[in-house]
Amino acid sequence: MPVEVGPNFIRIRVANPKQFIRFRIKDLGKGIKAVIGFKKGGGSQIQSLLFPKSRYTLSKARSWVKSHGYTVEETWLIYDIMVGIDYIEFNETLLTPEEEAKLPPEIDVKEMKKEVWKWLLE
Repeated sequence: MPVEVGPNFIRIRVANPKQFIRFRIKDLGKGIKAVIGFKKGGGSQIQSLLFPKSRYTLSKARSWVKSHGYTVEETWLIYDIMVGIDYIEFNETLLTPEEEAKLPPEIDVKEMKKEVWKWLLE
């Protein structure tokens, strides 16, 4: 699940921001804010949810997202891995559903997760 933890908020993305041309923020109550994305052809949907760190832990925020029926339909393609003595870094790019459909069938992006590469540091 694409998650960003900032100084004040935990942001959980539930839609690819490339789908939208503009955004606005709506208060959902209990400190939770929704970033609403507006599509070029019309219509809108929640793009991400913001949880104040003063009231929510990461696990509580993830639980809220799951219990309210949101899912994440983003795919990150890792295209370069840099390994050092005490670090591992990934260069990655966010794929749109259209870009993902163009990938060769031998590339299974659903299996390409960062956790797969942790053995390199051990």
